[in-house]
Amino acid sequence: MFRPLYLKEGPGIPKNAPEKPYPLAILETFVREFWQLIKLNLLFLVCALPVVTYGAARGALARCTVNMVRDIPNDVWSDFREALHNEPRRHTAAGLIELGLLGLGFYTMHIGAETGVQSFTVLGMIVVILCGSYFQYFWLISANLELKTEEAARNAMIIGLLSPARTAACILIETAVLLPCIFFLPFTIPVILALPFSTAGFFCSAVGWSVCKKYLIK
Repeated sequence: MFRPLYLKEGPGIPKNAPEKPYPLAILETFVREFWQLIKLNLLFLVCALPVVTYGAARGALARCTVNMVRDIPNDVWSDFREALHNEPRRHTAAGLIELGLLGLGFYTMHIGAETGVQSFTVLGMIVVILCGSYFQYFWLISANLELKTEEAARNAMIIGLLSPARTAACILIETAVLLPCIFFLPFTIPVILALPFSTAGFFCSAVGWSVCKKYLIK
């Protein structure tokens, strides 16, 4: 009666049932994990707010969303807490670097908008896109695979270059999910508390995890 839901046996899959298309399977997983994603979003926000702990929280987010995408039985509370202590120094440093680069990129874009100097705006956009492209793979690799820091960093760069279509898809997902929440503040605060970070992380994991395994170089 009190067993966690993820331990209960389901009806199972018919032996001769055809394999579902990957996009459909991911959408079904998203629906099934919806309440877990809400909990995950709240955990991420609470743990990332001190800023210095952003990297640890970002790594834990990536660990949980990859587990969901891989359809591994999961419990967000325990999985997130365990992942939060995985490679703390590496993830803290990487998180601060990511935030610094994103801050620099957005500030440069702001200067371009204020001064009318288009080159500043373009430069800022390039910094933000390159930063997002690199770190979306870094977190997937670092949080889910046992690699040294230099191996995780090298693979994140190589995989981003070898899979431009998926990299672009992840950037579009993050832009579509996160930017409206920022633009329509403070009206989107309830939404920000509930879903955007875990949702973007889930779909980026769905897009990026397979290529991380495919092109991984140890």
